[in-house]
Amino acid sequence: MASANDGKLLQNLETELPPINSLPALDGNQDPLLLNDDDPLEIFHSALGIPPPKPVTPKPERNLPGRKRPLPPDAKEPKQPKISTKNQGVYKSVLSNEQWTRFVYQSCDALLTFCMFLQIIVGASVTAFGAGDVDHTIITVFGATNTAVASLLAVLKSKGMPNRLRQDWNGWRELREYIEEKEREIDMRIQGHGEGLPPLDIWGTLYLVVDRQLSSFSSLYEVLLATMKSVISFALAVFVATSNANPITLDPRSIPGPSYDIGPASNGSSFDVIIIGGGPAGLSALSGLARVRRNALLIDSAEYRNAETRHLHDMIGYDHTVPAAFRAAAREGISKYPTATMQNGTVVSITSPDNGTTFITTDSNGQIYTSKKVVLATGLRDILPDTPGIKEAWSRGIYWCPWCDGYEHRDQRFGILGSILDVVGTVFEVITLNKDIIAFVNGTWTPENVEILNTKRPGWQQQLSSTGYNIQIINTTITSITRIQDGALVNDPNTDSEFDRFNVNLEGGSFIERDVFMTNFPSKQRSYLGTEIGVQVYGEKMIIDPASMRAATGVWAVGDANSDNSTNVPHALYTGKKAAVVIHDLTP
Repeated sequence: MASANDGKLLQNLETELPPINSLPALDGNQDPLLLNDDDPLEIFHSALGIPPPKPVTPKPERNLPGRKRPLPPDAKEPKQPKISTKNQGVYKSVLSNEQWTRFVYQSCDALLTFCMFLQIIVGASVTAFGAGDVDHTIITVFGATNTAVASLLAVLKSKGMPNRLRQDWNGWRELREYIEEKEREIDMRIQGHGEGLPPLDIWGTLYLVVDRQLSSFSSLYEVLLATMKSVISFALAVFVATSNANPITLDPRSIPGPSYDIGPASNGSSFDVIIIGGGPAGLSALSGLARVRRNALLIDSAEYRNAETRHLHDMIGYDHTVPAAFRAAAREGISKYPTATMQNGTVVSITSPDNGTTFITTDSNGQIYTSKKVVLATGLRDILPDTPGIKEAWSRGIYWCPWCDGYEHRDQRFGILGSILDVVGTVFEVITLNKDIIAFVNGTWTPENVEILNTKRPGWQQQLSSTGYNIQIINTTITSITRIQDGALVNDPNTDSEFDRFNVNLEGGSFIERDVFMTNFPSKQRSYLGTEIGVQVYGEKMIIDPASMRAATGVWAVGDANSDNSTNVPHALYTGKKAAVVIHDLTP
């Protein structure tokens, strides 16, 4: 970085030096020794802080052989050059910064090489540990180290390193060579060899040197700052991992649920709207109502369908965010609205004594609330089979939504779990993400189901074969699914890729290795509270008017629990906001 002398030099240049266009330029017709009675080389050395050559004591003879310009008989012996300023900053700074940037570049290049080898070693170790009986603390430490190293590499590469550091080093070297070239050029003019050289503006050259120097200072500072941030982040990640054996930073299930009780609004226990459920749809409805100053209460049981999901995706601005962090950010933003109330609790009943004009809501603590309208954002619950290994990997390598989690496992060995009646559609959903696909239909490929499928989807076998991909259907019963690698520990932030690995253990003792699964397991309503107030449920979905999200008189159903059959976060936000707008329009 620039020294105090450099700043003083720049200040001197701005305040003390004459304007550039006021100084004459050297050309072949001028006295090569003098420029306004000064030595131009001395001016150049003085301004840039280059020490002059040691003076040589002249011999007594007046006219030395070989001297270019003998002194006239009546001339006085010229005085030895004197430095008009004690500035020793610019040239010295150029030399020191050239050496420093070369050192930083070489160090950064060595660090990147080391990190890449370390990532390979740690990743291989985690894979080996996952397949054996190794203490979970060791796996956690290695996994955290691997993630931290990958993050460090991503940050350094995103800043253009080490190439950017090499360019900075080259810039300083070129600046030094530029100064030395101009010094030689001035000396050539003094020696009478300036023919053919363009006119030289000494002060203009000096200004150019200082400008290039300050520009290099800015670039070097930015690169070094980014490097230091990356190193600090790496150190903190390793420290956290090694100081706590429980991998809380890697498992979204360990993030605490919401803990808030802002208390009743100004109107006591009576509200315009009560919202049941604190997922994305419920929070969106609360936000929409609060922005038009509707008095609304949200009651959250802290039970979420995506509670164990590593990250939510396809959410602009929040892509790759842990769901708990997304909900926390939403609650923090909503809390600024004075008419919004949020609290923990489980609703046990909702009744309407006047058929949809007033609603009475009771929670598990016996607290009773009244409202004019009700929004049900209670969500779905997935029904998982009892096959060992599925529950343990649910939402962490075994998923239900290709749009939500498929991209992070693109071009990997893909598995589909479910009935033969459902897997065909899933194949075509993921065909652009994965080509090595095996559908494990677990004994459901029966003549009866094939006949149903032929009626439901005529020509389905020809459709599968026409893809040209290696799509297999295996009907053998699955005895268990065993994880052999965890994508939370082995992943690549540079490409947003997660590398899970499983063994599908089949009846008879054989097994097939897969990296990721999509499923077609059924789901059901998490809560049937709506049936008490006129909501109809069909196919485990609350029937709504899709234009308004209304499910019954005074009741709205939002999120993946309603019948519009879309289960993703952006759509949940849309349904919540849609309900809020309609409720506001219909509420006096």
